[in-house]
Amino acid sequence: HWTNDIIKRMIILAFFSGVASSMLGLGGGVIYNPVFVDLNLFPQVAFSTGMYLAMFTSLSNAVLFAISDSYFIAGFLQTVISFIAAYIGIKSIASIVKRTGRDYYLVFVLAFVILISAFIIPFQAVNDFIMKYKDGLNVTGFKSYCTK
Repeated sequence: HWTNDIIKRMIILAFFSGVASSMLGLGGGVIYNPVFVDLNLFPQVAFSTGMYLAMFTSLSNAVLFAISDSYFIAGFLQTVISFIAAYIGIKSIASIVKRTGRDYYLVFVLAFVILISAFIIPFQAVNDFIMKYKDGLNVTGFKSYCTK
């Protein structure tokens, strides 16, 4: 089922989704899930893979917080809350799919999350930018990890 063309597309997708994830703060699942569904993977497999990718995104954020010595508690809490929310989401959707026998609820949940994210992320980013600018802080976001 996996042809050379699909494998090449997945390698290119992996590269660009990594870039987009780090630049935009999106989890890999938000980027990969629609592609997996488009490649005719079972929705449960696609969403399980998305949860796995979200776990790595949360873990990498926590590690970055720990390395930069800033917001360690916030990073730890973000990771814990992300794991709990992912667990609740997986169990809820699995219960709905088991009760109804239909996988398309997963696609509706994914579409809803992407739609909400598409509206919330830009507003939050602009708000953070304005607040930092008003406080006289560095709005470019660049800082050295080598010095304190």
